[in-house]
Amino acid sequence: MSLYNSFDALENIKALNKKKAKKAKKKEPEPASTGKQPFDYYMVLDFEATCEKDDPNYPHEIIEFPVVVVDGKTGNVGERFHEYVKPMKNKTLTEFCTKLTGITQEQVDKAMVLDDVLKKCHDWLTSLGMFKEGVKFTFATDGPWDFRDFYWNHAVSQQHAVSTHYAYYENWVDIRSQFSSFAKTRCNVENMLKHFGLRFEGRPHSGIDDTYNIARILVALMQNGVVMKQNGSVAREVLNLHLARIGVLNESAKKQVFTHIVPIHFHATCDEDATDYPHEVIKITASIIKTTGFETVGLFSEFVRPEKNAVLTDFCKQYTKVSQADVDTADTINTTMMKFHEWLCCNGVFNNGASFTFVVDSPWCFDSLLWKCTIERNKQLAVGYKYLQSWCDIRDMYRRLKMTHKKVRDMSGDFGFSDDLTMVEKIGCAAIGIMKGNIVFSDTGNVNKRVVQNHHSKIKRKGTQSLKALIVLGVEDGALRANLISVENKKVVDTFTASLEEISLFVDWAAPLQAPLLSYGRTLLRLASMCPSPIFSQCIEVSRIPTYGAFSLAGSIANVLAVMRIPEEPTICGACTEIVLKLLHNNVRIEVNTGY
Repeated sequence: MSLYNSFDALENIKALNKKKAKKAKKKEPEPASTGKQPFDYYMVLDFEATCEKDDPNYPHEIIEFPVVVVDGKTGNVGERFHEYVKPMKNKTLTEFCTKLTGITQEQVDKAMVLDDVLKKCHDWLTSLGMFKEGVKFTFATDGPWDFRDFYWNHAVSQQHAVSTHYAYYENWVDIRSQFSSFAKTRCNVENMLKHFGLRFEGRPHSGIDDTYNIARILVALMQNGVVMKQNGSVAREVLNLHLARIGVLNESAKKQVFTHIVPIHFHATCDEDATDYPHEVIKITASIIKTTGFETVGLFSEFVRPEKNAVLTDFCKQYTKVSQADVDTADTINTTMMKFHEWLCCNGVFNNGASFTFVVDSPWCFDSLLWKCTIERNKQLAVGYKYLQSWCDIRDMYRRLKMTHKKVRDMSGDFGFSDDLTMVEKIGCAAIGIMKGNIVFSDTGNVNKRVVQNHHSKIKRKGTQSLKALIVLGVEDGALRANLISVENKKVVDTFTASLEEISLFVDWAAPLQAPLLSYGRTLLRLASMCPSPIFSQCIEVSRIPTYGAFSLAGSIANVLAVMRIPEEPTICGACTEIVLKLLHNNVRIEVNTGY
């Protein structure tokens, strides 16, 4: 055989092998049994949205809308729907967004707006026979973010980009959560694929490629006996607000957006005829009222020690009925606001399915007194809970009901309350009367965004950590688990596991480390009562960590994980560890806040 012939034969073999490899790569394994699934079809979806580097508050708008159909009976990956979407708020894509997603400005400029894409997708579903009698389908996503954040929170609630309601977007299958329960670990898409011996195909962060790979994970889970039930849903108050806005709910069927309202009133330092007096909060009074049944479930009243003008003027004492002794023995505004936050937590306003808004007699309470005076001018507040940024003005609600303007003290004739009630009680009575008049309460005031950003940037500079290490604890099923975290390196450097009966071994392990203990709920108090030790004198309760408005640590641990976009963890210790690591990476200062 000549040299040329040998060379040609070798090249032919290489080409044939390359063709076979390429064909094998594209070919999916023969689908095994998927078991009995609750749905005939799963519409796997993974949105891409506008974004900017290092800006978690960027107003995300959906710019890629891909759907891949998975047959729930056979596991076959079939039909596809793929459309780009034109953004309306920020029409020019950032350089970071284009580089991350691969979506070009030309593609979105030529695309339809979201409302039209939704209608086109509905027509596509109709053509597939999804609405025929007896056919059951659901959407499925990698985590809660696509529907909860991009669709409902941004597109529907904030941007009002959706004018037609499709009920099938209300519930979905969270594939990442199902995988975590199955594999007892949390993973991103690439690692979930590796778990099943698969590789990512295509370009990461391309919506259609991500969707296809997520569909493969869905099939693998079904083939391993996982029943893919719906485990994600839109918050009911968000849905009701949307339905009311687009006219699906009629007037007589209106429901309140919030499950609770919090009438609140501040007293402040003042002086007669001194308009430029440096006001400081000296008393906070509030109550919590359920919007169904109108039951008052909590009362809060605390004096606050002023720092700039420690001595109250005679006019202030007479006007506010607050004595010098009241403020001299009171806590600072920082400590009082932490107490206030704990009070809100204890009364369930942060629970799953719960929501609330503050109700005030005047925007002056929040806009001027709390933000401009206490926070911006006097720089006294070292925390930045996000819920302090908006409120509902009772006068605006009254105007919707009576088409006239009144101060709350002048509403007694309308709602039958006496003049000897406190301001918070008057606001509460007026609010109940207005809600009975079928007026839906909503946030009518927001603090100036510039003031909020200045405050958050100021307090984030205080994020230098004083701790070198901390020990995260969790107790469940009779086992005690602990992780030692290096604060400087922001990672777990040691672990400990023992039965609860062997708590003395934990004390012996933890004592030489001289690191504070951190846990969730009453775990630390329980352990301290079982085995009294000096190590329990310096502790950190997760829900009491000031987060500067970056996250909410209130409510159940599952709710905290969801808010912080952390996948579910199989253990409390693991969940608390992930929460702490995310706080450290976000430069949130963690300090001892309790002890036993």
